[in-house]
Amino acid sequence: MNASPNKTLHILAVLAILTFTGQTSVSQEQTEPVPLVTEGDATTNTKNTISTESNENISIGALEEIDVESIGLLDEQSGGFGTNMWEGSEREQIEDLLSRLPTHVRSPATHELIKTLLLSTATAPTKDHGSSDLLQTRLSVLADLGEFESFLELLATVPDSARTGEIKRLKANVFLLMGDTKRACELTLNQVREADSIYWQKALFVCQLTNGETSAAALSLNLLREQLSESDTAFVELGGMSLGEVNGLTAQLAPSALNLTLLLGTDVRIPDHWLSKAGPAIQRAIAEAKTLPLTTRLAASEKAASMGALDPAEVGQLYRQIVFTKEELGDAIAVAQDKGGSWGRALLHQASRQQQTPGERVSFWLASWENSLVTGDAMLAALVNTESLLTLRVSDQIAYAAPQIIRALITIGDVEALQGWLNFLGESAEIDIEFERTLSSLMPVIVISKIGNEHGWHPQMVERWWQASMDNADASEHTKQGDRLFMVLDALGHSVGRKGWDLLLSGSNLVSTKVPSVGIRYSMRDAARSKQIGRTVLFALLAIGDGGPAEAGPLALGSVLRSLRHVGLDHHARALALEAVIENGM
Repeated sequence: MNASPNKTLHILAVLAILTFTGQTSVSQEQTEPVPLVTEGDATTNTKNTISTESNENISIGALEEIDVESIGLLDEQSGGFGTNMWEGSEREQIEDLLSRLPTHVRSPATHELIKTLLLSTATAPTKDHGSSDLLQTRLSVLADLGEFESFLELLATVPDSARTGEIKRLKANVFLLMGDTKRACELTLNQVREADSIYWQKALFVCQLTNGETSAAALSLNLLREQLSESDTAFVELGGMSLGEVNGLTAQLAPSALNLTLLLGTDVRIPDHWLSKAGPAIQRAIAEAKTLPLTTRLAASEKAASMGALDPAEVGQLYRQIVFTKEELGDAIAVAQDKGGSWGRALLHQASRQQQTPGERVSFWLASWENSLVTGDAMLAALVNTESLLTLRVSDQIAYAAPQIIRALITIGDVEALQGWLNFLGESAEIDIEFERTLSSLMPVIVISKIGNEHGWHPQMVERWWQASMDNADASEHTKQGDRLFMVLDALGHSVGRKGWDLLLSGSNLVSTKVPSVGIRYSMRDAARSKQIGRTVLFALLAIGDGGPAEAGPLALGSVLRSLRHVGLDHHARALALEAVIENGM
């Protein structure tokens, strides 16, 4: 009697386990990051170990005491949203909203808001037989965000008995994306014995291949060809390329942990659509894969950092690894404008760090700033160039760059350096009208940032901003900036005044803009009025949309900021507001 394909695959899996060395090696150099916790560090409740043979009632009672869905890493003292953040919420709606969270938003502030929501310790809404696993959903979103360390740290607090097959699959993917194939394959070998799953069979093939077990990998791939659907055509082709059986890909390869691991073992370049459309997890993994070309890693690092998944300092480190000629560094601004892209930004970054006069250094910063406004990464440009920016001491010689320097210092959050420049502008404004106009154009963003409490607000500041900034844009663009800025100020509790609102009447009577659906907008308002923090945050994230605060319409942005402040999340509201104004050149 012939064995079924599934049983045959299972037998092969067992054979692979017996022959697997336990020490993986890949054809390209691996990154070996160390997560915050390991499998052995996971805390388990000792009551779970009580034998049901000795006292069945005690064992069941102990298990019921553990509400794994309520487990988190952040309490209110450490920035969490509180144990009651789901109070009054309907389980089914929370599940739906969590599944719709926009994880690919180019907005570190939005990323941080989602991350805080997911890591907050909070009593979960009551579940029924049809409920999904909220812990599993939270872990899935964390993985999508590229929050690998947070994922592992949260998982370490979960008892083994609560780790579903899907959670283990997520964990394997996280290890692969971190470049830790050794632990990913250890988990795979354990799971392939216990679960009849296509995912683990594919993962087994990847592990056999990366471990150099080509014969076993070839057998596994042949069996997978019989099992997989058309949607996996690219995976099978890539596997064949890895074994030297196929010359090239004919199907589009989807971005995934398994596919990336296979790619790293071949000479196939990262697909362009991965670099342009993949989410933060894949972008971070590409950025940290040391065997990939530096230009590929650099492009991915900028995307990952703009989505909040990578520290901007790591982008700077990659910038500094590119080797430029003396001629390129000597004419950096012109060359960067000609070449453009991340390569050009890296050139300006390196040029700004060299020994030179403050005037030369500030010229590189201004070029970087102007480029970042076009690409929508102004705040990232500031954070990446922090070291150079902090060397720009207050001086009459570079006073013309004060507006851009001050916006960058607000982004960085360096109060001392910022205060030095503000003092300089304040003193100069008393005798020079141009400095007065410069200070007036900056006051709204200074107040929004709330860096220092000595900067008061008066509605007349809106009128002064309007007059001071009129020369920097055409009338239509100026009104659009006013729409966004005035809504942000009003939503944060800074009065615009009747005269301020009247200034916007010069615009069109009707405008086209992005607004959230009626259901989202009014549900968000209802949640905020009811002080339901969790629901308010979820609806706020959906209202902001995939474009983040920089692209959100003024009405949507205003509603989100008011709702967040109404439930006590002023810090998060201001972070979103700051992105909205700085990324739009205000």
